Amino acid sequence: MHRKEHEDRSIETFGNPWTEIHKFLEQYFEKYWIDHRIVLHHQQGIELVMRKFGEEARAVAEQHIAEGDYPFLKDN
Repeated sequence: MHRKEHEDRSIETFGNPWTEIHKFLEQYFEKYWIDHRIVLHHQQGIELVMRKFGEEARAVAEQHIAEGDYPFLKDN
């Protein structure tokens, strides 16, 4: 799923695109392409998002990871 799609889903669900959270979670995409998910698309990544953006960012990060192409990484 591309960042714009994540943002659109965030608008539908949360009323805000939360662009900064999606950029944070996707920050390694250019370097690692599909494997970028290994870096932040899991529980520790969600915790980092919460530290950086606050507790309200948890649901956004969880949705981002769950709706990605490899949602099984969310439990790592």
